[in-house]
Amino acid sequence: MADFTSQEVVKIAAAARKLVKADLGGLNLKEAKLSGAYLRGVDLREANLRGAGLHAANMRGANLSRADMSWASLHAANLRGANLTGAMMGGATLHEVDMRKAGLDGADLSGARMYKAVLNEASLRGADLSGADLSWASLHDANLRGALLSKADLRWADLSGADLTGADLDGASLHAANLRGAYLIDTDLTAVSLQQAVYNRETRWSADGFDPIAAGAVLVEEGQV
Repeated sequence: MADFTSQEVVKIAAAARKLVKADLGGLNLKEAKLSGAYLRGVDLREANLRGAGLHAANMRGANLSRADMSWASLHAANLRGANLTGAMMGGATLHEVDMRKAGLDGADLSGARMYKAVLNEASLRGADLSGADLSWASLHDANLRGALLSKADLRWADLSGADLTGADLDGASLHAANLRGAYLIDTDLTAVSLQQAVYNRETRWSADGFDPIAAGAVLVEEGQV
């Protein structure tokens, strides 16, 4: 049983009180107004947060596995180190969200708006990011093995050191993206826009004769910006 009711959670958040490591698993918080709420380390597994307002909420280290956060507003929220395995976040607003080292394996982020999101060292294995806006996002050293990124907008994104092995990038735009040290093994790039994307000699491409320079990418040597 959850430690608080849905109504109590909303009242606590409205009063700017803190909820730390509380058990809120399975609560129905659909369209709840929780902007700025302090929910650090709380257990919200399988909770219904569909359409909830979580602008600038602090959910660092929270357990949101299998939670429904579809169409929720999480602009500038702190989800650093959070467990979002299997979470449903399709259509959510995640501009400038901090998801460093978050676990997002198998999460549904299709159509999510993630402009300037920070996902450094996050795990997104098998996640669905199809049609997502990840322009200017930072995905340094992120694990995107087998992720679905078809028609995703990754213009100017930082994918340095990211593992995109086996990812589906059909129709995605990586215009001016940073691919230094990225792994793109077993990744079909024939329908990907790579104009002005930068890479270095540590970048690993599929061993099928793919020519990144012919595709519009730019090789940069050590020391070059």
